[in-house]
Amino acid sequence: MKKGLICFSVICMLFMISGCSGDKITDIEYFDYEIMDTTGTVRITGYSGPDQDVIIPQTIEKRKVTVIGEEAFYKNEVIRSVVVPNGVVTIEKSAFSKSSLKEVELPDSLITIEYAAFYDVEVEEVDIPESVENIDSLNFENEQTVLNVANNSYGLEYAINKNFTYILNGKKHERVDEMTDLLRNVTEKVKREEYSDVYKLIKTNSSLFEKSTYYYQNEKNVGKLSTGEATILMKNGVYVGKVKDNKKHGKGIQIGFYLGDGDSYTIADGTWENDQLNGQATYFESNIAVSSSMSESNVDFTYKGNFTNNYYDGKIEATWESDSGTYHGTFNADMGKLEILKEENGRYIYLDNGEGYYWYFTDSTALEGWKVWDGRNSK
Repeated sequence: MKKGLICFSVICMLFMISGCSGDKITDIEYFDYEIMDTTGTVRITGYSGPDQDVIIPQTIEKRKVTVIGEEAFYKNEVIRSVVVPNGVVTIEKSAFSKSSLKEVELPDSLITIEYAAFYDVEVEEVDIPESVENIDSLNFENEQTVLNVANNSYGLEYAINKNFTYILNGKKHERVDEMTDLLRNVTEKVKREEYSDVYKLIKTNSSLFEKSTYYYQNEKNVGKLSTGEATILMKNGVYVGKVKDNKKHGKGIQIGFYLGDGDSYTIADGTWENDQLNGQATYFESNIAVSSSMSESNVDFTYKGNFTNNYYDGKIEATWESDSGTYHGTFNADMGKLEILKEENGRYIYLDNGEGYYWYFTDSTALEGWKVWDGRNSK
């Protein structure tokens, strides 16, 4: 009778250890691991077992497993599914990359999934715990993996930003086509004033729209605009703001790009009427090459003032920022024709024939007959 009780107790304990499903935790002897000096916890560094379905132990040598180490399962062609135990907070880079993994269960303790931890795996669906605070790039395949995410979670942010199909509160949200995804990301970055990131995104994906103009409205890539908020993406620029009758009309921001070898862009922030800038506005131009006695190569220009039909018109406040310092000045313009453009130190400046080069002069007559910003910049 006592033997029976003892055997029954042992069976119960084994059942509890292996989990409610009855699946057996993978033998510790198949894992390579180390005890980390900083925490005294276990970091899994490798797996050489025959099991296709792996349940990583929660403790080893009575110490909690907290990290799945870099390349621990890298290119492993045996594993099919893995259960990562509660207590693990970090899955390091390339941990399961290029493996035969098809299913993974992540714990509620998980905080960080590092770069390419799940790169090039055939996982069809995965729950992203609410505990996760960071997922580096190249994790899972957005064309095949569905992410189950929670509201207001980092997992939701990752799913949206990386264009995954995701499930939120039982509702499935399908990933969008490549062009719509680009338009959506551009729109959000412009609204957050992340202009340099917009430039990089456009430059990287310029082949998508080099021959066409695209319109984004009401979270869709559309062929024609209706009155309201919209994004217009062209070969050399993007506009985000109010539109009317398929034209820029109302408050909006336009960013222009030089998509060559340099990293330069312009920002025109103001009010538009029938595709032209009118009224008070700010115009910014970054990383402009300058020819002067100072031999400056990268200068940021900011102009604030009135515009009429895309031309400076009236008093313009100007700022030049460069390695040599920050300079302020004012000039008057009559529909773009410069009457005077003068820095505080007495020099004059004008834009050379639309080539993107600014030249300094001490003779104000060099400015006569020039027009600026309308896209021609010529006498």
